[in-house]
Amino acid sequence: MNIHEAVKEYQCPGCVDGPGPEGSCFQSNGAGCERHIPGTLVFPSDYVCCLGLPKGFNRVSRSKEKRTKIFIYDTFEAANKVWSYDLFNIPTWATKDEHGNTLVRVYQPRIDESSIHIILEDCLEKVKPVYLIGTKEKDLMD
Repeated sequence: MNIHEAVKEYQCPGCVDGPGPEGSCFQSNGAGCERHIPGTLVFPSDYVCCLGLPKGFNRVSRSKEKRTKIFIYDTFEAANKVWSYDLFNIPTWATKDEHGNTLVRVYQPRIDESSIHIILEDCLEKVKPVYLIGTKEKDLMD
């Protein structure tokens, strides 16, 4: 899977920005789609649902001040050039999906923001999340 295919899989479902068929509005930001705006409201909260992401990773903030960004990288090394998973970028949750890709929910306590990283390979051991999310944990999430 390449980044453009990953955008169609993870970001396009439920996106309100794009016209036409999935992926036709793709605008690269180097790590996903720049135009992505999740649009499935989880009423009555301030959250929206990214329909292409699994439980635990699909709810994101919709407020402009705290909008959760999604980043997609080919490899762990590509992600690690931008992010170092440490006390400033804490990989709180991670899982491997049905495609063999690693999904990481990252929290930045210094600026009180979070993001979702999708790495197009199995690299759970390199990421070292605080919690590894498996089927049991996903079933507990509503």
